[in-house]
Amino acid sequence: MEGGAVLQPHSTAEGGEPQGSRKGRPRDPLEGRGKQAYESAERKHNETQNSKPMSTDINRIAELAKEDPRRTFFSIAHLITVERLQEAFGNLRKGASAGIDGVTYQQYEANVVENIRQLHQRLKEGKYQAQPLRRVYIPKEDGKQRPISIPMMIS
Repeated sequence: MEGGAVLQPHSTAEGGEPQGSRKGRPRDPLEGRGKQAYESAERKHNETQNSKPMSTDINRIAELAKEDPRRTFFSIAHLITVERLQEAFGNLRKGASAGIDGVTYQQYEANVVENIRQLHQRLKEGKYQAQPLRRVYIPKEDGKQRPISIPMMIS
């Protein structure tokens, strides 16, 4: 094993607790489910499915939220990869107006690889701050209202 550490499992009958025991600590259902486990599951999914993993992952999150509306999701950051950011950028409307920051599709595209790399880095480091949105409702023909979000300029 790399690093010189060797784990020696033993039973509680031999005395003490097994390695990795949680005696005296509450069980955290997410403990031990790190990046490696997710990447392994994602790789297996990619090898056996033709569907896009991002939409599958998001669909699963939606299912879990519907099953238990009180469920709390602490982070979906592991779903955001450079490849998925590139895919999302590719799906943008090229003729859309500039965003709240004033950057057009064409301006961002001129240095897209570096821009996406920097964006991903800011996301990983928790330095990315999304612009606030103002929620407004517009009337629909059927009398219902449609919510839309309008980016707000921070002064």
